[in-house]
Amino acid sequence: MKYEAELGNVRGLLPSVRSVLIALSSNPTIDDLAAGLALYLSLKQAGKDVSIVTEGSILVGHTNLFGVGNITNKLPEGKGGDFSIVLSGVATPDGKVTAVEKMDYFTTGSDLNLVFKVFPGQKFEPTAITPKTAGGNFDLIFVIGAKTLSDLGGIYTAKPEIFSAAHIIDIDNKGDNSRFGNTSIVDSASSSVSEIVGEVLMSLQLPLETDIASNVLSGIFNATNNLQGTNTTADTFAVVAEALKKGGQKPNFNESQPKQPDFQQAFSVNPVSSPQPAPQPVAPQPQEGEIDLSKIFNAPVNISTSDGTVQDQKQESFTVPPVVSSGIEQKPFDTAQNKPEIPQPSAEETPSGEGIESENPEADWLTPKIFRGKGG
Repeated sequence: MKYEAELGNVRGLLPSVRSVLIALSSNPTIDDLAAGLALYLSLKQAGKDVSIVTEGSILVGHTNLFGVGNITNKLPEGKGGDFSIVLSGVATPDGKVTAVEKMDYFTTGSDLNLVFKVFPGQKFEPTAITPKTAGGNFDLIFVIGAKTLSDLGGIYTAKPEIFSAAHIIDIDNKGDNSRFGNTSIVDSASSSVSEIVGEVLMSLQLPLETDIASNVLSGIFNATNNLQGTNTTADTFAVVAEALKKGGQKPNFNESQPKQPDFQQAFSVNPVSSPQPAPQPVAPQPQEGEIDLSKIFNAPVNISTSDGTVQDQKQESFTVPPVVSSGIEQKPFDTAQNKPEIPQPSAEETPSGEGIESENPEADWLTPKIFRGKGG
């Protein structure tokens, strides 16, 4: 396995380690976050008391990483360390407390009572009492993706004594890393910090199950442009293969996928310059009260075949002939008399020898006549 020599001290410390801190740079990348969270989940599963911190912001795009909700932006309180009470104004300039002979304590229920034995005739009157926790008592501190401790921002500057009291493991792939850790695993040839963390987990025989492996894959895929970057090496594919064997899921970075061409837009023609299609003839529509002959003659006909099936066949298409004017002027309907007006033939249309006997026909000329035969 890689980094065997660098991890020798850590391998010896790990069985007795109780409390672990994982600190990320103040501007972490997705690779940094994925690597830190993979390490966090693995150590948590190994039974360690683990905290993960960064001053950086957690964005919506980071929520696909497992365990991202456990990241905080400040050091946890109450992680062990020495508790002390500072009594102000009781020491002399040379650092001596001449008024106190000795100090004792006793308990009352759940209370702890501190007793300062004062010499006779002396005064012991502190001007202020301040509680203080010294150190964080972390056994191991993993620093991920930071070139120096100053890259941690306020996480480091607020309590530098925490870092000075612990064994620091510096994990990074930047060539200008200052190698500030007690153990430095800095590999500029590695594609990503997540690749290094994957190697570390395997070398230390720490858990690498589904969620942990998925985080390792997310960091590697993001840092290598889905394994297409020039920084991808054979070692990268080896870690990816091992993560996939452990049940890790490949990430789905939709924003990195090339967009499919919009064929409708690519082949669209300017409507101003494009030729307009020729108008198609429109069949005359039947007016109210008329019969649409095309529906009758074009209706499907059911034909029975020899095997008993019925097939639908259409008749030959029938087109309604256009209405041709007869040349005779149509008279409107006489709504007053509730009867149509009778057109009168012109002089040219009147047959020879048949004149108009009267302009006013007899009243019963419209009444139906019954003609009987000779035998009727």
